[in-house]
Amino acid sequence: MKTSVKVLITSLAAQACAVPTLYLAGDSTMALGGGGSSTQGFGEYLKYSFSDIKVVNDAVAGRSARSYWNEGKFAALADKVVAGDYVLFEFGHNDGGSLSTTDNGRTDCFGGGSETCISPTTGETIYTYVYYLLQAGKLVTAKGAHLVIASPPQTTSGNQALGPTPPPASPDMLDPSPPASAPSLPSSTTVPMLPTSTSRSVLPSWILTIPSTIPILALRAPTPWLRLS
Repeated sequence: MKTSVKVLITSLAAQACAVPTLYLAGDSTMALGGGGSSTQGFGEYLKYSFSDIKVVNDAVAGRSARSYWNEGKFAALADKVVAGDYVLFEFGHNDGGSLSTTDNGRTDCFGGGSETCISPTTGETIYTYVYYLLQAGKLVTAKGAHLVIASPPQTTSGNQALGPTPPPASPDMLDPSPPASAPSLPSSTTVPMLPTSTSRSVLPSWILTIPSTIPILALRAPTPWLRLS
């Protein structure tokens, strides 16, 4: 992961003259202190990989795209960025779950676009994983920042939120062909995608099969079974 991020961000930053800042927004996979088990998220190591880019790690363990948005963390990050900065989003590990009878405050609404759900406990309108990232993406790109999105990290087959055999009724939130009603950034806007499942491979090995820039809504899972159920 660290090597792929370094190659991608360095390549993008080479196009800018001023010394940029790379802001990180994510969960324990990226955060300081990781998940609290004497480990560090990968974001804590990126600062050792760059000599001409400042790294600010705003990832927080236990957060989903929804909770990071609701807590105002995306807005706070957007307030800090300036034109020419870079922002990396990495969420997904905490975004799954059920909204049938309970709500942990992190689970996103099922779907790949503008679908909504109502929290069974608070009455809150809940949006999709894609929608939250889209709104956050608009905030930072409006400031002139360059956005990079990491695909949701793979988890073990025993994880019910991101498992290999989700319930048939659960739509794929990372459907490569989102519904026509799905929200989008301007058609000219493309966002580099970092496929986390292949992060240990050399960058050119996956760039041959995965476009270096894709529409923000074409968020494909790195493997066909990675779904948010």
